[in-house]
Amino acid sequence: MNFSKLTWQEKTLWVVFGLYAILVAYGVTVHEPWRDEAQSYLMVRDNSLAVLFKGLPAEGHPPLWYLTIFPFVKMGLPYMIQNWISAALVMAGMYLLLFRSNAPWILKVLIPFNYFFLYEYSVFARSYCTIVCLTSAIIALYPKRFDKPILFALCVAGLFNTHMLMFAFAASLTGIYLLDALQYKKLQGKVIAAFTIMCAFGLYLIPYIVMRDSANIFDAELIDHSKEMFLTVSFGLLLNMDTDLGTILLIALLIPLATRTKSLLMVLGGLAGILYILGYKFIGGVRHCGLLLTVIYVGYALAGFYNDDPWNIKTKWPQLIKYGIWILAGIVVLQLQYTGTKYMMDVERDYSDSRNVADFIKSRNMQGYILTGYPAAYACTILPYLDKDKKMFYPEFGQFRTHYVNDSFYLKKTWALPDEYYIKTIHDKFSGQLDNVLILFNRPIKQELAQQLDLIYYTQEPTIFEYEMFCLYKFKKGTK
Repeated sequence: MNFSKLTWQEKTLWVVFGLYAILVAYGVTVHEPWRDEAQSYLMVRDNSLAVLFKGLPAEGHPPLWYLTIFPFVKMGLPYMIQNWISAALVMAGMYLLLFRSNAPWILKVLIPFNYFFLYEYSVFARSYCTIVCLTSAIIALYPKRFDKPILFALCVAGLFNTHMLMFAFAASLTGIYLLDALQYKKLQGKVIAAFTIMCAFGLYLIPYIVMRDSANIFDAELIDHSKEMFLTVSFGLLLNMDTDLGTILLIALLIPLATRTKSLLMVLGGLAGILYILGYKFIGGVRHCGLLLTVIYVGYALAGFYNDDPWNIKTKWPQLIKYGIWILAGIVVLQLQYTGTKYMMDVERDYSDSRNVADFIKSRNMQGYILTGYPAAYACTILPYLDKDKKMFYPEFGQFRTHYVNDSFYLKKTWALPDEYYIKTIHDKFSGQLDNVLILFNRPIKQELAQQLDLIYYTQEPTIFEYEMFCLYKFKKGTK
C-alpha cells in the first residue's frame, strides 16, 4: 500500500483505525477485570466442555464467547489473555467496517469512538466483542451474501450465539435474507443451506436457554415495564436518564429508515427483542442498552442496499436517509465526553480491587489458608490471580468452588441471608481451624458483627465498580 497515493478520506480512515487500536490496547493494559470477566474465565478454566455447556443456561448466555476463549484458557495462558482476545476481535471488526464495507463514511469515522465500541465492548472481556466483530463482518459481506452464502450464514449463526439480546436481530437478518432470496430468485442450493444453518444455530437456543427457569429470575423485579424500556432507549443512545430526548432521537432515527423498508424491519425486529428482554425479563445495565445503538448503526450501514420507498417519502424528502445518518453521527459525538471520562477513570483508578487483595494474600504467604468469601458473585473475582487449584468456600453454597453457580445464587436466593448467618456458618464449618481461615467480604461488615474478627486488609481507594472494594478478615486469636 502506497500511503501517499491514498485519498484524504482513506488516509483519515487509517488514522482513525490507528488511534482506535492504540486506545483500546492501552485500555486493556490498565484495566482490572471484574466479576463477570472472572466468572467466564473460571467457568472455562475449571470445567470440561460438557460441564461448561450444562452450566451456561443458568448464565443466560449462548456459548460463543466461552468457546472463543476456551482453547487459550485451557493452554494455561495468563488471565488477561481474554481481554486481549476481546481487543483483537473488536479491532478486526473495526478493520472490516473501515476498509471492507460500504458503510457511510461519516459513520466509519465516528462509530469506533462511541462509548461501547471504544471501551465497554472492547476493553472488557465479555461476549460483546464478538457482536462488534460479527456485525462488522455481516456489513462487509452483505454485497456478496448470495455469492458467499455459507460464510454469511456462519456470521449470522455466530451472532445468534453472542448474546440473547441479539437473538431477535439475528432472527430479523435471517428473515430478510430469506425475503431477498425469494425476491431475487436466489433460493436454491447453497442459499437454502445457508438459511438452514442460520435457523438451526438460532432455534436451538429456545429450548437450551429461553425455556429454562433461569430465564425468569428477574421477572418479579421488573414492575414498570414501560419505564424500563424508555430507560433502555435513553441509556443506549445518550448514556443518561433523559427519556424524553432519547425517545425523540429514536423516532428521528427510525423515520428515515422508512425509505429503506427492509432495513427498517431488521432494526425494528432487533429493537423489539432488546426492549422486551430489558423491559420484561432482565434488569439490564448500560452495556446491555448499548446493543440498541449497535442494531441501529447496522441498519443504517445496510440501508444503502435497499432503495425501496413504499410510502413515496423520498419524493418529498430525498435527503431523509442522510439526515438520519447525521443524527446517528451526532449521537456518537454527544457520547464523547462520557466516553473520555469513563476511559480516564479506568486509567487513573482500579476498576476492581481483586488483584490487590490477591497480591496481599500472596505477599503474606496466606494462599495455604482456608479462603472463604461472601457473596460468591464478587468474592470469586480474586481467584484467577491465585494458584489454579485454589478454591474458595462459599457459605451460601456450603461448598468449596471457584466460580459461583447462578441457579443457586439467584433461584435459591441464599445470597439474601444476613451477614451473621455467613459468619456463623464459616465459624461452625471450620471451628477447629479458625486461626487458618480468611474471610473476604466486598464491604465492611457491621461493627457488632466484627467483634470476633480482625480486619487485616481493606480497599483504601474507591474502585470504579463499587461492589469490589474488599475487606479481608481473620478470626481473632483465641476465638472458639
